[in-house]
Amino acid sequence: MRRYIFALCVSSLIGGCATALDTVRPVGPETETVGEAMVWPDYVASSDRALLLEAEQRIEQIRKGELLVRVVDSAGDPVPEMTVAWEQTSRDFQFGVDEPFDPAVWGSLVRIGVNHCSVTLDWESTEPEPGDNTAILASAAWGMDVLPYMGVSARGAATLWPVADRTPEWVRRLSPLAMRTAVDRHVRLMSRDLVNPVSVWEVLRDPILTQSDALGDSPSHMIELAKAAVGAFRDVDPGTPILVNFSNPFGDAQRLSPLHFAERLRVAGVDFDAIGVQYFYNGYTARGREALPSRSLTEIASSFDAMALAGKRIHVTGISVPSKSPQNDANVMGQWGRRWSPQLQATYLKAFYTVAFSNGHVDAITWQDAVDMGSYVHSGGLFEKPGAPKDSFFALANLLRRWRTTADGETNDDGALRFRGFAGNYRLVVRDPRTQRELATTAHIRERELGAVTIALPPEFTAPVGSQPWVVLKRSVQEEAGPSVASQR
Repeated sequence: MRRYIFALCVSSLIGGCATALDTVRPVGPETETVGEAMVWPDYVASSDRALLLEAEQRIEQIRKGELLVRVVDSAGDPVPEMTVAWEQTSRDFQFGVDEPFDPAVWGSLVRIGVNHCSVTLDWESTEPEPGDNTAILASAAWGMDVLPYMGVSARGAATLWPVADRTPEWVRRLSPLAMRTAVDRHVRLMSRDLVNPVSVWEVLRDPILTQSDALGDSPSHMIELAKAAVGAFRDVDPGTPILVNFSNPFGDAQRLSPLHFAERLRVAGVDFDAIGVQYFYNGYTARGREALPSRSLTEIASSFDAMALAGKRIHVTGISVPSKSPQNDANVMGQWGRRWSPQLQATYLKAFYTVAFSNGHVDAITWQDAVDMGSYVHSGGLFEKPGAPKDSFFALANLLRRWRTTADGETNDDGALRFRGFAGNYRLVVRDPRTQRELATTAHIRERELGAVTIALPPEFTAPVGSQPWVVLKRSVQEEAGPSVASQR
């Protein structure tokens, strides 16, 4: 009965949110011109400017691939002077936001190109009592019933999060052997219901923090639990990548360094695919307004290469900085010698994303959180409140616009055209400039690879040699060709 009621609620949510998603359209500052070098304020340190310039150059080299397009006629002969337009329709790279579902917020995020979300599925939320499977209900709060249909992939996060408020009391009372059995059963139960929407499973979160002791404080015990969970995920959902997440890549307040723990997982035969890393530095926590550690942009850039030594792909599972400093802060806590402000938050977001996106080991960047209320970092959201975006939101929109490829060109005498673009799916449209007839198809570009696609035009797609422009031909072409021509436009 509960599932029936839940289904009705989800149906209402999907139907009811359409208007909000269509009407929330924030208007922001002027955008930078795509193709030109990024503009950085004068206060950005010269050393960081050099780092960012190198990062932009690497992005161009490593985040793009090439596509060779050949246009031929129905006999297989090349067709020159055809206009080919290409538009990127999706990205391989995951640009995410960690925020519960709100139509006003997520409508704006999807509109600017955000294509990934985080869905917290800790044990307390998904099985508070033995056998009480609430995974579907928990996932609905994060938009798992809506966002996948909007082209947003999902990270099923925090399956095992060994802190007291994220782990049911009945689990904490189990013996080590019984706990491993419970982990196997729990993962199978949860992943069975959520196998389709989830694109990556976060099997462990913060397993070696000093305060992460709800499942025991032994790294060896955590490795055994990870092995049980990964084995269950592989049985139920073998094709989905598995991730282990760390909140501090530099190893502060942890029993082992993340790199050391990842190596121990590998030696133990734990089959995971990616390392998640959260970068909460240079700001304040929302609770208590405690200052977070300070790390330079250079240190953060170096940490990506360091974590890559584990031989796994890297996901930035959390990044946030404030848009203002607490009133009780007596120091200048910010970046580049400036106190936090909306403008500084936007500049830092732009700098961090540029550095992270320029590292070929990184597959995803997720901002946490979207809205100030409830954010982990003090005033760390992209919105002050739903419908009130900050400068950082528009900075992200500009970056996603910059890192998306849309252009056109003309085939040469061999009927060929070659272009570079960011990795992802593309819509290609071939158009005869004389008749304006169009033919559309799709293609995919992979990073640092050359792909090829041949587009065969149907008979009589092109105008006869020597024909006049479309303005003259329009009436006769329509009359002679009939419905087939209309279908080709």
